[in-house]
Amino acid sequence: MFDLHDYQESLADAGEAAMLQGQRPLLQSATGTGKSVVLAELALRALARGYRVVVICHRDTIYGHLVKALRYHLGPSEIIASIVSGSRPRLDRRVTVGMVPTMARRLHCLSAFKDCVLLIDEAHHLDMREKNSTTWQQVVQALQPKMYCGLSATPVRPDGKGLGDAGAFTVMIKGPTIVEMMRRGNLCKRYEIIASEHNISSKGMKKTRGDY
Repeated sequence: MFDLHDYQESLADAGEAAMLQGQRPLLQSATGTGKSVVLAELALRALARGYRVVVICHRDTIYGHLVKALRYHLGPSEIIASIVSGSRPRLDRRVTVGMVPTMARRLHCLSAFKDCVLLIDEAHHLDMREKNSTTWQQVVQALQPKMYCGLSATPVRPDGKGLGDAGAFTVMIKGPTIVEMMRRGNLCKRYEIIASEHNISSKGMKKTRGDY
């Protein structure tokens, strides 16, 4: 089980309180601050309140990291189901971790998780506007969660819209910055910036949703 830092405890407290008040909170915290630890703590608290927990993400590496964090924090007795490509998960487990692309192909099964507590990693991908239906939106709507909370280091969508504008979240709760973490000694204080000496022109390069 993790021993949470004070800032992680504060984020978990604020996120839990916001959900219980009917809000849809987004927990913003810089890379390296341990968002997966906060997510695992929120899962533990939701289980203690009698809720089922569903965690969603979109990349294999993130999925593996989250499952490892949850197993460590919840203990070996908590069996975690997985909805990933090729899996045949039991839908009655208290904790389920799913990959969004796979869940989007199994929307008909997700009503089994109605009234769960949903925890969304890399939550800047979520857009709940009707005109911009995405796999993330379809999965969230099919799950019909009782409450949900997102976590992200970068709370802005690739199209430049804030997540409040996208209808996904109602309140943002900010964690410590990288500078604050370095001052506290939680992150390395020594670093080196290396950049090319050459000027690079982007003239004429095509962009898709802000990226080259």
